[in-house]
Amino acid sequence: MDAEQSSYVQYAVQELAAYLKEITGREPPVTTTFDRVAGTVVVVGSEAAAKLLSAGLSVEELGVEGYRLKTLTRDKTTYVVVAGATQKAPSMPWAT
Repeated sequence: MDAEQSSYVQYAVQELAAYLKEITGREPPVTTTFDRVAGTVVVVGSEAAAKLLSAGLSVEELGVEGYRLKTLTRDKTTYVVVAGATQKAPSMPWAT
């Protein structure tokens, strides 16, 4: 997760980690560093995504509330990338 994520993104990451622990029985690490490890890694945030995808995410491409979900495998690591062009919350009552 990018270190500069907003509080609602940080909360969502913690909720995702809790759900993954519930369904797998293993607690996934949540970190702001980009370490290469074997296995599966969920990457959250545009800066981390840009490092993996070798390209930034643009508002023109995704829209202000758009996001990208992408999986890729490098070496022995599978990355699940979750990132948006901005940190703007979706227009949902629960995200205000």
